[in-house]
Amino acid sequence: MPPSRELTVLRQRIDPIVYNVQTRFGTSQQYAQVMCVAEEAGEFVKYARRYLGLARTQRDETTFVDMSAELADIVISAITAARVFNVDLQREIDLKLGVIEDRGGF
Repeated sequence: MPPSRELTVLRQRIDPIVYNVQTRFGTSQQYAQVMCVAEEAGEFVKYARRYLGLARTQRDETTFVDMSAELADIVISAITAARVFNVDLQREIDLKLGVIEDRGGF
């Protein structure tokens, strides 16, 4: 199956980010990107909890926007992590979707 257009375009736009990570962190680039994915996931959880009314901080008009932006950050940092770990993300997504479909969804 050919790569999806969306993933191909994202990879192209993420190339400069990957270059910056490789240049800035050198041999620590994989560790740095793991920490980035974790940080972005934590920020998404924070805003999702606010949006759902499950946090001590009350939601406001920016909560959904913040939550959405953090979700995008997760995707970007995950694609960047795949690149610095040399993971064929399209292949892995296709394989994982097959497993999920076989078991009837999440």
